Amino acid sequence: MDLRQRINDKPVLSGFVVLTFLVVIAVSMLSLASMNMGANPPDDVLTDKEVCEGAGGEYLEEHTECVGVEESTCDTLNGEYTSCGSACRNNPDADMCIQSCVKVCELSK
Repeated sequence: MDLRQRINDKPVLSGFVVLTFLVVIAVSMLSLASMNMGANPPDDVLTDKEVCEGAGGEYLEEHTECVGVEESTCDTLNGEYTSCGSACRNNPDADMCIQSCVKVCELSK
């Protein structure tokens, strides 16, 4: 083997080593990312209902609402807070409705 061939082989070999190293790093990173994505939540994570009722509210599953809680609880639930909602908001056809404010946290469905 002459000197020119040995010199030409080194960049190819170095490039192959670098490429192999980068592929190994990329596969490792994808493996770690996939382990975190779609993973089951830890057992100690509370449901919206548990947070709502734990704060003294009433969870209305059929309307995806937490009623009777403060705005800070609604923020924790990532909901939309209304400090003076209608008592008849879920029954628009009601003949009579009490004129009283209801604290409502509307949760995303």
